[in-house]
Amino acid sequence: MKPLHLHNAIQADHIGWPDSVESVNWNSPATAIFTDFLEHTPLVVNHRMPAIDLEGFMRQQHVRLKLVVDDHETFLGLVSLEDLNSE
Repeated sequence: MKPLHLHNAIQADHIGWPDSVESVNWNSPATAIFTDFLEHTPLVVNHRMPAIDLEGFMRQQHVRLKLVVDDHETFLGLVSLEDLNSE
């Protein structure tokens, strides 16, 4: 087991916030919600990864959805953490 290193947080008295915050509602464009793969690397997993390993991997990365690709990086589908938990 790794040792847990604690840091003094007394000097952390400021929280950073974005310059502008846009609220999302039913009339917001899809671009306000989706992840643009031209700006952010997509979260992908190879179709050969066993489901039990994939569940732990997704929990470790704190993600709920992965794109599934084959060995040639061809998109095959989506897998969600909910899919894995329900099985």
